[in-house]
Amino acid sequence: MENTKTNRKIYLFTLMAWLLLMLFHGWPYSVNTITQLAAASDIYTNNTSSQELSFIQTYGLFSIQMLGLILLFEAWVIENPRQLIKNYILKRTPDIKRWALERIAPGTNKISGMKKVLNVGGNSKAIPLPPEYAEFEHLLLDIDPRGLPDIVCDARELITLEAEQFDAVYCSHNLEHYYRHDVNRVLTGFLHVLKEGGFVHLRVPDMEEVMRMSVEQNLDIDDTLYESPAGPIMVLDVMYGYGVEIEQSGQDFYAHKTGFTKKSLETALLKAGFSTIYIGAENIEVFAIAFKGLPDEASLALFNFATS
Repeated sequence: MENTKTNRKIYLFTLMAWLLLMLFHGWPYSVNTITQLAAASDIYTNNTSSQELSFIQTYGLFSIQMLGLILLFEAWVIENPRQLIKNYILKRTPDIKRWALERIAPGTNKISGMKKVLNVGGNSKAIPLPPEYAEFEHLLLDIDPRGLPDIVCDARELITLEAEQFDAVYCSHNLEHYYRHDVNRVLTGFLHVLKEGGFVHLRVPDMEEVMRMSVEQNLDIDDTLYESPAGPIMVLDVMYGYGVEIEQSGQDFYAHKTGFTKKSLETALLKAGFSTIYIGAENIEVFAIAFKGLPDEASLALFNFATS
């Protein structure tokens, strides 16, 4: 009776180990062994001691090996939980979506003909895009996997993505999170993923206005510049990044590493290779719409820009 309990433990443990391997490495890798284990389960209907002993001998060593593998894997997960999410779960999400779509409607796309906008550094899809993008397919790219982006990627590495796949790139209060020498790398990455005639929509803090207000109102760097839904925003927060978020997240990629005025942002866009640029400022913010090549009338109409 005791041997039978031991057999069952070994069998169930081995099956669980292979199910874990199947989850992270795919079906083909483990299907043969699963089949063998299923066949071996017939032992429990034949209560002969020789078969039980054979089962233990055959799978005992293997189970010990699997135990070591799982312990190592568990230790790795504890030390690298973000890497597990990033490399094994989030990166497979687009593949799963494509696989499911092909099974539902082979060779088609449920949003065929719909324009696509890449939201760079948007944190979460729970944060709505401006109304101009109501008819766009929304894909989120972010370096932080906690917001469950469609693409986990540093914006400095956009060149590694497929070229000319998006009609628009929306980047709100993210470009200032890169050092000045990396700004051109990010902007040329936008050009890389944009289709011809596509545009980037940028929003960044207006450092000229921050300095003007600070001087006019005699504000110290730790004084409140304005109130937001998240709480009071100090001059320091606008210049160097929202301190509360940086502290709570423990991530320095939330810090601001450069700043822009209308003139400096336009200069950066021209240097990167954007042609037609519309730029303005309001509410302590600089905004720009910059096109790759010639803009079409539909894109200009989105923002009520005059067409020639």
